[in-house]
Amino acid sequence: MGRKLAALGFRSVRIDVSGIGDSVIWEDEWQNHPYGDQLTDDVRALIQHLKTRADRFCVAGLCSGAFVAYHAAQADPAIGRHSSRAAPHDAQVWKRSAWLPS
Repeated sequence: MGRKLAALGFRSVRIDVSGIGDSVIWEDEWQNHPYGDQLTDDVRALIQHLKTRADRFCVAGLCSGAFVAYHAAQADPAIGRHSSRAAPHDAQVWKRSAWLPS
């Protein structure tokens, strides 16, 4: 998706979030845990870095990335839009993040 957006003239960044695959695992995080709290912080740190070049952002995610995109958008007002596809269906994960009532 990132390459397609870039080909259409949009600035696009693909991020390798911490703890997934070969990237660095932060203290107190699990390796390959797709719903770790650090993932949203990674996206927010990237947005903070990019604010020197732009002031409006859209984030997108697939599967667990949808979870991260949603939470990053809720936490950072510079993210005006987000797109989530194939959002996770694990009720316990969504409850933990206040998506579903207890």
